[in-house]
Amino acid sequence: MNFNPHIAECRFGYGLSPIIAAPSGLTEMLDGLQEPDDAQAQFPIPPFRYMQDALARRRRWSSYARKFPDTAEGKEAQKKSRDILCAVRQDHDGWFAQVMLRRINTRTAFRERLVAFWADHFTAVGKGGLLRAAAPLYVEKSLRPHIAGKFTDLLIFAVTHPLMLHYLDQNTSAGPNSPLAQRRNRPIGLNENLAREVLELHTLRVQGPYDQRDVHELATLLTGLAATRNYSFKFCQNMTEPGPKTVLGRTYGAEEGMRAIRKVLNDLALHPALASLMPLWHAQELGFIHAVSAPYRDKRSYFDGQDLLEAGTDALAGGVRDGWLNRMLQEVPGIRADTAYAIGNSDIRVLDAAAPVANWAPEANLRLSPQALRLAELVMEDDPALHAALAEAEMLSVTASGQSPQGRAHNKIAQFAASRLRGDARVAAFSLGGWDTHRRQDRALPRSLTALADTLLTLKSGVLEEWIVRDVITGVVGKAC
Repeated sequence: MNFNPHIAECRFGYGLSPIIAAPSGLTEMLDGLQEPDDAQAQFPIPPFRYMQDALARRRRWSSYARKFPDTAEGKEAQKKSRDILCAVRQDHDGWFAQVMLRRINTRTAFRERLVAFWADHFTAVGKGGLLRAAAPLYVEKSLRPHIAGKFTDLLIFAVTHPLMLHYLDQNTSAGPNSPLAQRRNRPIGLNENLAREVLELHTLRVQGPYDQRDVHELATLLTGLAATRNYSFKFCQNMTEPGPKTVLGRTYGAEEGMRAIRKVLNDLALHPALASLMPLWHAQELGFIHAVSAPYRDKRSYFDGQDLLEAGTDALAGGVRDGWLNRMLQEVPGIRADTAYAIGNSDIRVLDAAAPVANWAPEANLRLSPQALRLAELVMEDDPALHAALAEAEMLSVTASGQSPQGRAHNKIAQFAASRLRGDARVAAFSLGGWDTHRRQDRALPRSLTALADTLLTLKSGVLEEWIVRDVITGVVGKAC
């Protein structure tokens, strides 16, 4: 597969540099994210603590000026308060310059592009005073250190940062039945801004698979997230709404406090249709890898990309159309027809080539009585080809336990694959459809993801308890997913 460094530097960086060479390949781009952050060290931006100190100093001078407005000391205090504001505004201009210098001088432009992307995704803006200049410091502390890590970490650090809590008015959100509300004569409002932002923009999307009840329940669960006067994070137990909360069908206990908030954010980082896979995710037994097909600058066709993924090479113009998995089988000594299985009704192109491969589909169910089966064997025993075909059909119609696969098509496929992999088979390849959607993805995607989750769990229960997790590769290819 061709890698064009000029295109990569423009699409995933900030354009070509006259003095810094573009990355030579995808590996160099990705490895750069794991290396020390030289641009951050060369062009530093202070941590959020800088803003907290400035807020504390300005608050003290402003308080003194309000108490003694007509004295010389009071006027001097007011001047020092304004000086702090002007200094922070000037520093903000310098931070912007540092960001630009990082983008111009970095050898890992992909990092800077990712920082900008996630800063936009998790937008948080101060609404007055010194906090108007705080966004670069928020990005520096909460987002930049985690761009090469897990999305869950990004989500948690962004949602619990004091600037985000200020931006979305979470500081004043308390449960109507919280201890704080019980001590006051006037009601305390529950603010849903942060909960709605988390569901609509940070994780699931607008018109996602949730309703107003989920927004309300998440808002009650997030009560307690707050900040001090100087905008350090704190969790206020006396602001939390008592009792369990149910978000997207999962209940979180009130006694867990911050643990419950981290748990719900962890859960939201995965699509709700994959909720059944959460135990595997927490046990670090599950990972997802994106399949990349083709540089679409020269080839816009989705089908060209599919050909590249199936053939495993960009030598398509030279006539290569066989599957990369079958080419691998041709190098394995002693393979038989039952070493590899192509499962399902669609063509499994990665197994197309000279090496022998058995085929099976969910409809392959030879429902014959023992007498009828014996009669068929007698009729066909003089024809080697027919007799072999009958024997294969009989073998493929049941799992290793002697039972026909049950359930929907994807369940049957997974059950059959598991039964063969528990035996002598080393490869079972199949395809789950339904990803190529062009509209109403909010309906189609949950169905496809649920089928994917069911398939993985069936494989785990049927194979992985006795096998090795890393030996199972699951790929999902589609334009919409």
